Amino acid sequence: MSTLEIEPQGVGAIDIEVRLLLVCQRTSILTLTSDLLGNYVYELKLKAVQAGLEHPLQFDVPLGNRHTQKFQFVHYLPTKVQYICELTPEAVEDGFIVEQPKVVANAADLDGLEVEVAVTFEPWKISKDLSGIMKVSHVQGGIYSVKLLGTCCPPIPQGPIIVKGATSALNFRNVFNDFVEYVLQVDNPAFMVGKGERMAPKKTTKIKVGFKGVLGAATNGKLMISCPAYGPWIWVFYLQGI
Repeated sequence: MSTLEIEPQGVGAIDIEVRLLLVCQRTSILTLTSDLLGNYVYELKLKAVQAGLEHPLQFDVPLGNRHTQKFQFVHYLPTKVQYICELTPEAVEDGFIVEQPKVVANAADLDGLEVEVAVTFEPWKISKDLSGIMKVSHVQGGIYSVKLLGTCCPPIPQGPIIVKGATSALNFRNVFNDFVEYVLQVDNPAFMVGKGERMAPKKTTKIKVGFKGVLGAATNGKLMISCPAYGPWIWVFYLQGI
């Protein structure tokens, strides 16, 4: 309940704040009461439409890498609930991942509570136009949707990787959605690797690299990893033997 004072022959104004979390149409009654003038009754017609897309999340990674960002939304319910996080089929196809399909939101006050959802982009193809939509929803808390935009460029060189003796290794991840064969090559015979590596989809393995230096010879080189079944792309790792 609030009080409104109006000067004689004056005009009064009331700020009405409405917070509708779900798509709906409804009515409400506002009553102004004066001991001298009686009651003034107003019917309020309220309508809520589905909210549009939130500000998009933009991802940009080289093939073979992954990038995680957090989508933020405001939870207004005064109770603790779980929101469901869903990706559209095209988002899944283009390499977007929601690690946790449900996110917990604690009870909020009148100003709301900010909640975060982690989204990872791990593409498997080179493209400047990868996209999809993530929807975060609760039956009472409402629906929040965000556009996901992704760009994937060719692999970039990494290193230098220090190689000591025959026991060194580097982590390499198969970002493709299939079991694939990777071809391994080095440009300096002082470094030793296997001829190839068969890897499961979306798995990381340790690729063994050995080094046997020769007096007066170069102690640096490159390891080149390719996957002919998926295109001409080459992952280059600079090596430094000690």
